[in-house]
Amino acid sequence: MIVRWGLDALQAVLAEVGSERPLLVTLDDVHAADEPSLLLLRFLGDALADAGIVLVASYRETESRTRELGDAFAELARVGRRIPLRGLTSADIEAYVASVTGSAPTRQAVAR
Repeated sequence: MIVRWGLDALQAVLAEVGSERPLLVTLDDVHAADEPSLLLLRFLGDALADAGIVLVASYRETESRTRELGDAFAELARVGRRIPLRGLTSADIEAYVASVTGSAPTRQAVAR
């Protein structure tokens, strides 16, 4: 019962904030999360579907934890939209660094 109250309270707070202005919640390295945390994220995905909130969670598919908790990740995919990302190429890194610094990086810098 206490856990359910906590989930409802969190959902209510986020929904209230989302009703006042758009809200972006980002979670990184979700592949390291435990099962209860993934269940919380799944609950929030359902509970906040119509709120002014976007939840973005990133994870690495290649991590063993993602496979160990495959059912939980599959449930998350049902309430959200999965956007697979690929790593940056050397050319992408070079272009990004050049645009930020105003000068082309060395090959060694790009490799690092």
